[in-house]
Amino acid sequence: MITLCCSLKVRRRLGLTDKLPPPKSATTVLGNWYVSLQHFGKLQMILATSEASLLSVVFPARDLRLTLERNLQAGLGGVLLALGVNDELITREQQEMEEVAYATTTNRSVIGSVNQLGVFLGLELERTADPLSLALRLSHIPMLALKGKGANTHPFPDIVTRELFGLRGRIYLNS
Repeated sequence: MITLCCSLKVRRRLGLTDKLPPPKSATTVLGNWYVSLQHFGKLQMILATSEASLLSVVFPARDLRLTLERNLQAGLGGVLLALGVNDELITREQQEMEEVAYATTTNRSVIGSVNQLGVFLGLELERTADPLSLALRLSHIPMLALKGKGANTHPFPDIVTRELFGLRGRIYLNS
C-alpha cells in the first residue's frame, strides 16, 4: 500500500479534490511517493520521488488519469533492475504498490528535494529523453535531505535505495 502525495498541478490533472486525507503509512520498502508535473516547453513529464530514498521515476504526463499508477510501477521496476535489485524483490515492491491512496504533499524536505530534482531533470533532458536514463541520472545526484538520515551516510538516492533492499554499494552505469 502506498500513498501518492500529489502536487496541486497533478491533483487538478487527476480531478482530485483539494481536501484529501493525510498520507497513510506505506507497506513498501520505498515508502510513499511524491508526484509532480514538470513543464519543459511543450514537453510535460511526471517526476515521482520516493519519500524514503528520494529515488525518482520519470515518465511522460500524457493520459495521466489512465496511466499514473501503471507507469510508476513499470518505471520503478526498470530503475530497480538497473540498480541491481533482484526480480523477486522488485515484484514484491510492485505488488505492494497496487493498493493506492492519494494525499496532498506534506513533507517539506521531500518537496524541496523534488524541486531540486526537477531542475536537474530539465538539464538532463538536453542529453536524453529516455525515462530510464533520466531516472538513473537523477539517482546519482547527491541530495542533502539524505545526508546523515538515520544510519545513512550516503546522500545518493541510488545507494540509499540499494541499502533499503539489503544491497551494498553502488552500481556504475553508462546512462
